Formats: sequence, C-alpha cells, structure tokens
Amino acid sequence: MNQPEANAAPEPFFAERRAQLRNFNRAASSFGRGDALHREVAARMHERLGYIKLQPARTLDLGCAIGSAGTGLRALYPKTQLTGVDIAWQMARLAGRPEAWFARVRGASRHAVCADMAALPLAHSSFGLVWSNLALH
Repeated sequence: MNQPEANAAPEPFFAERRAQLRNFNRAASSFGRGDALHREVAARMHERLGYIKLQPARTLDLGCAIGSAGTGLRALYPKTQLTGVDIAWQMARLAGRPEAWFARVRGASRHAVCADMAALPLAHSSFGLVWSNLALH
C-alpha cells in the first residue's frame, strides 16, 4: 500500500497534513488499547443497524482505523465483502490483516485501502453500505 501524497487534497480542518498522517501512523500500533470512545460509538451504531433489513454484497468502512468495526459488521452481514479505507497506511495495513480461515471459507472477505476519503479511488455506487465511525465528524 502506498501512502497518499501528504499535501494531495488540502482540507480546511487539517492545516498540518503531514503532522496528521504522522500522528495517525504512529497511533496505529496502540490504537486498540485506547479507543474506548471509538468502540462505544461503534456499539451504538451496530445496534441501530439491526433495524435495517439489508444484506449488502459490499460494505465500505470509511476511516476504518485498525478495522475493529469489522467484527460487528461481519456478525450482521456475514457474506459481505468488507473494504476498509484509511488515510494512514499503518492503520490500513492493520485493518487488512488476513482473517481467520473459517471466515474465508464462508465466503467473507476483507480488504483495506490506504486512501484519502476526499479523493476515493473507488467506483461510484460500488458499495451497498457505507459505515463510518468518527471519521466524518
């Protein structure tokens, strides 16, 4: 995975784009130990997805961090092809790690892409569900 150009898509919220990328990449290895708010919001979002009768063939986890939402999404949509997108290549690398063999046997798959959500390298309307936990605030 290639890391996006540090100044490719300037945003008004992140004047220091290089610092943002450096901090996100640095946080990847310890993200799972300090993500209480991220997990709580994900749990509340998962509860609400139960009301939606949908079985998407492809699901996009936008701003996936280390991919921890995948477990809950996989429980709700066991056959979906899960694709995570994160701007930090270290986060995307961890999110795209191989799944357990039994998930692959059931036909489930998971991929991760390092990309900026302001310029996604994905085809329009190619996902049945887009999930984003604390990335679009």
